[in-house]
Amino acid sequence: ANKKGQLTNKQRKKLESLNNELGRLDYTTTVRDPLYKLFVNAMYSSKEYEDYKEPVLTKEQKENALKLAKKIYKKIEAKKK
Repeated sequence: ANKKGQLTNKQRKKLESLNNELGRLDYTTTVRDPLYKLFVNAMYSSKEYEDYKEPVLTKEQKENALKLAKKIYKKIEAKKK
């Protein structure tokens, strides 16, 4: 990380690679709600989510991320029916 505590591009790519690798192993979390895993996978694979992978988000980014989360949740709920 640099002096401001931000990741360099190289570090960010490495972190994303490690997250992808760990995500495939599915040992990173234990969740009782099976929909949670569907939600997280849908969020992470969404092209729109790319804008929200930064460690610190602006207020606008947080609001947009919440909108995206609600949109994905509605899609999952619709598939359940």
